[in-house]
Amino acid sequence: MNSPQQTAVLVIDYIPQLMRLLRTKFREKRTNNLSMVQFRTLAFVDANQGASLSDASTAIGLSLPSMSKLVDALVNQGYLQRDMHGEDRRRIRLSLTGKGKSELDESYRHTQSYFENKFAEITEDERKQIAESMNLMNKLFTLDPKPKMLEPGK
Repeated sequence: MNSPQQTAVLVIDYIPQLMRLLRTKFREKRTNNLSMVQFRTLAFVDANQGASLSDASTAIGLSLPSMSKLVDALVNQGYLQRDMHGEDRRRIRLSLTGKGKSELDESYRHTQSYFENKFAEITEDERKQIAESMNLMNKLFTLDPKPKMLEPGK
């Protein structure tokens, strides 16, 4: 059995390694020089079509001026578009362009395929343990207010 301290050490040691692997896999398939924070922004906007600049800033963890620059670059590269909010002309709504959606989807497919192949190397019980652990981590830390939680064993 693991103590809270041992569990904390495991999370602190292994999550950064997993994140590096995720970044590597996402970058392998990119057609342009998008950074991980740009991918995260595209993913946020994809999941939250019509989100404001402020929404994206809060979700990604950048200051409003930094997010504004990042969004400007993504708009100029043709990945995002800005639209005026129907009721409040001062508010901008963000949405993915076809190019942005295509880039994001291709990177996700490539990364997901890699992880599917790795998970095929372990038993169904081990995959169930991973799914249960991920769902528990999501619940414990409320990582995503709208989780795409998998049922254990699926």
